[in-house]
Amino acid sequence: MSATHAPTSRPDAIAAIAPWHERFPCFDGLRAMAALAVVITHVSFATGSNTSTLVGYVFDHLDVGVSVFFVLSGFLLYRPFVAAHLSARPGPSLRRYATRRFLRIYPAYWIALTFFLFGARTIHFHNAGDYVAFYALVHIYWRQRVLGGIVATWSLAVEVSFYVFLPVYALVMSRWAGQQRRTARAEATGVAVLYVAGLTFHALALLILTHPAPATLWLPCQIDLFALGMGLAVASAWAAQTGAVPRVLAAAGRHPAWCWLAAAVAFTLAATALHLPRTFGDLPKRGEMGRQILYGLTALFLVLPAVFGRQEHGAIRRSLRSRPAELLGLISYGIFLWHSDWVKKLVEWGGLGWISQARFASVLVLTLALTLPCAALSYVVIERPLIRLSHRRSAPAGQPQPAAGNPA
Repeated sequence: MSATHAPTSRPDAIAAIAPWHERFPCFDGLRAMAALAVVITHVSFATGSNTSTLVGYVFDHLDVGVSVFFVLSGFLLYRPFVAAHLSARPGPSLRRYATRRFLRIYPAYWIALTFFLFGARTIHFHNAGDYVAFYALVHIYWRQRVLGGIVATWSLAVEVSFYVFLPVYALVMSRWAGQQRRTARAEATGVAVLYVAGLTFHALALLILTHPAPATLWLPCQIDLFALGMGLAVASAWAAQTGAVPRVLAAAGRHPAWCWLAAAVAFTLAATALHLPRTFGDLPKRGEMGRQILYGLTALFLVLPAVFGRQEHGAIRRSLRSRPAELLGLISYGIFLWHSDWVKKLVEWGGLGWISQARFASVLVLTLALTLPCAALSYVVIERPLIRLSHRRSAPAGQPQPAAGNPA
């Protein structure tokens, strides 16, 4: 960052400029939106509503919620590292970081996977390799396994690979940026390189491979989405250190409605202009690249007002900070884990024919009726105690504890 970015120090431009341990108050609402979007898209596929209804184009592309999760992860996880780089102090402890990431992802996932494998029996493993691959969350590296297990957890496998990659990247950046006179500019350059690299790897996989999936789901082809969040982390940490925000980001913070309008435009283009098929299967290669870029822009513009601008101002932020949104955000990981196999179970029970005139609405309501209690129980019994334990062990004495709903 430099004078060419025309920073502003207006107080209302600087939001979520906080130490690493504080929460970003709109993020739970964003998690709730993203999780519910994924639920809707899976219900729409199961009921055929993605192709048979007027809003099928919307239903079919609400998997953009996964992109929102990736952007949030890039922001929340990289911000402590970049803040340390900018202030020339040691970064987060690798042991603490690894412990938090493990406890945040695996225990709740193992419980859900075990229930659907041995209890509800919506999942079937055929050999020891299946057990290892799915319980370790490395199943995306085999074509025959990539969408097995809990279907939505291909994205968790990508998250896990990002968790491994991030400390290595942060170490490289700390040494390289430390040699530069302008650390923030070096950090911004690094994130830009990651974004371009992600799109390049994705394009090359589509161009070279006869069957590009699952390679297009691996981290090198998805790192562009994380990089968008990491870029916001660089800007946020720099603003926290200097008390100034680049004008374009300050303007975005003052006008959240414009950000969400831009997100709506990007999403609409992804849903309609690319002419993507609304059935399950491989996408046209040119269309897949367009979707990757537009999904990233959709997620970026949705998240921007939750990072910059006064977080108590505006209807958008108030809705994201509302009590229902906060509660759904707190249990969003459980919603993500439990919903898809409850959809399978409802189909197995004949739920598609129970109210045939309102198939989508009825299956959605029943899915949420089964999913939300499981997600709440997962949060109360498994996730929250482990989050608190991990932060209590890692935070220095006297330092405020982060809220349990913030997975970072």
